[in-house]
Amino acid sequence: MIDVKLYKEGNDSLIHQAFSILQLNLVNEKILKEISYIYYGNLGAWRFDKGDLEQCLEYGEKAYAINPKDSRLQDMIARAIATSLIASVIITNTNQ
Repeated sequence: MIDVKLYKEGNDSLIHQAFSILQLNLVNEKILKEISYIYYGNLGAWRFDKGDLEQCLEYGEKAYAINPKDSRLQDMIARAIATSLIASVIITNTNQ
């Protein structure tokens, strides 16, 4: 569902709705934590691919809080920070 709705259709509203329903109804904390990790990680990656670095970092930080050992997630966050810094330097130099 995530692959189809996000990457093929570019629509995250159904993903948000499904996650909200799961948050309200799941009682098993371990399962909810794993689903939350997948939700935040995938939305972070999607936002990175779309160039929305602020949202990427917001979702990435939430996924990182759940599983800080994921090297793919660490890489995504590092690339988003580096890209933001480079863009900031370019904008600063352009405005001078």
